[in-house]
Amino acid sequence: MDNKILNPHNYIDNSRPVNNCLFPLNIKPDQHFYCNIKVNSNFYLENDVIIYVILFSGWLVLLMLIWDEQMTMKTLRVFPRKMKSTPDDPESIVGDPVPNFRKDFDLIKISVTFTWDKEKAYRLAERWEKFGKVEIGGPAFDDPGGDFTPGLFLKPGYAITSRGCPNNCWFCLASKREGNIRELPIKDGWDVLDNNLLACSDSHVKSVFEMLLRQKERVKFTGGLDVSLLKDWHVDYLSRMRLESVYFAYDSPGDLEILVETGRKLRGVLLPRVIRCYVLIGYPGDTINKAEVRLNEALEAGFIPMAMLYRGGVWKREINRDWHDLAFSWINYKMLAYRIKRLKI
Repeated sequence: MDNKILNPHNYIDNSRPVNNCLFPLNIKPDQHFYCNIKVNSNFYLENDVIIYVILFSGWLVLLMLIWDEQMTMKTLRVFPRKMKSTPDDPESIVGDPVPNFRKDFDLIKISVTFTWDKEKAYRLAERWEKFGKVEIGGPAFDDPGGDFTPGLFLKPGYAITSRGCPNNCWFCLASKREGNIRELPIKDGWDVLDNNLLACSDSHVKSVFEMLLRQKERVKFTGGLDVSLLKDWHVDYLSRMRLESVYFAYDSPGDLEILVETGRKLRGVLLPRVIRCYVLIGYPGDTINKAEVRLNEALEAGFIPMAMLYRGGVWKREINRDWHDLAFSWINYKMLAYRIKRLKI
């Protein structure tokens, strides 16, 4: 037979199964082709096709090697400060290398949450670099964040199901760092840290709520819920959860009306002790008296306030001591309990 470029479709019969072919071409899942193609002196594959097969095989092997290396790479996570959410597993450390530390890790990742810890992170990098390759990242370095891995940079139990925020609040870095809202694969947890969960699609929010209903631990919305986006069906789901706390926010005097309305909606549905509110204080133009008025307004609206002292992105140690005292007095539960009792809330 004259030499011709092989076209498998010209040599199809029912005499042999397809596994006698080098590879099938253009065969749909619901089709069953049989052929008796042989690669010999009479039939040959075009050189370009052979080259493509070899290159594809080479890339496949390379990708498998890279994947295997990533799966076997041991990573140490280092944190500049200990917080309630900081992992405490054997592959996480807070601060400097411990005495007699042995190099058992291929990569050392320093995770930084607050911008005022950046200088400390640079110092930690210098001390850790002799033990291996060091990378610095985290929210303080404007990391936009990807899919959430439970237990990696936060203790098991914390959950992040979305990144970003559609709002562009002047005092908040969420939208600047992470962009607009992005929904992530939902992983189980009971303390939700999303920047603005209710800005997600209804289907995503419902899936998150259904996940939380399965949890044995009491549910916390530490990341907060947007009062302007709260709907009746959200409240219905919240009423069915075993709640530890659900936070809202009172960031400016203009938010008072909707905060009061939300308080009315939640009272009688949720236990008073779980309804809480972050209150921003100490920002430019604010005063101690104005801040205290807003804190009391949140309390009278049915929320347990938590004062959030504005720092402008840095740890301002020169902040007036009066601001620190005010903030402390509204996060100290004994003092809050006294205020609640006095107002008979």
